[in-house]
Amino acid sequence: MIKNQQLALILSGFLLFLLGEFPLISQKVMAQSCVADTSCPPQPIQFIPGETITVEVINRTPSLIAIEQIQGTNAFTLDPQKTISFLRGGSITPNFSVVIWDVQGLSLRFKLSQPEKKLLRVEVYFGDGYDYDDHSIYLRNDGRLDVL
Repeated sequence: MIKNQQLALILSGFLLFLLGEFPLISQKVMAQSCVADTSCPPQPIQFIPGETITVEVINRTPSLIAIEQIQGTNAFTLDPQKTISFLRGGSITPNFSVVIWDVQGLSLRFKLSQPEKKLLRVEVYFGDGYDYDDHSIYLRNDGRLDVL
């Protein structure tokens, strides 16, 4: 027990010495600016409330998936490696939900992007069955997205 405490004191003292003697070490843990399109985190996806947007769903799986726009359409299927687009939002339906599932019941995950101001791209991949299991996308009336 005493040896562990002595070791902890020696290590703490050594770290304090290093930080005092070499101030550059402590500066490396400070926040740094990023370079656009290389090291910056992506901006959150958000749309202007009330505007109509195009939703593009791309099936990146080798399996058939089903898509249903809640209060919009009945479920329909999308073949592997195919794309479908539809309009949603606007002043009549400012928020909407899209539910997507694999017809065989396999786990899915979504990759969302906003390549254009009024375009939501949803790329559908297989999930790992554990951590990822995306089911739906909800565009809220404040323009933000939720993946559930």
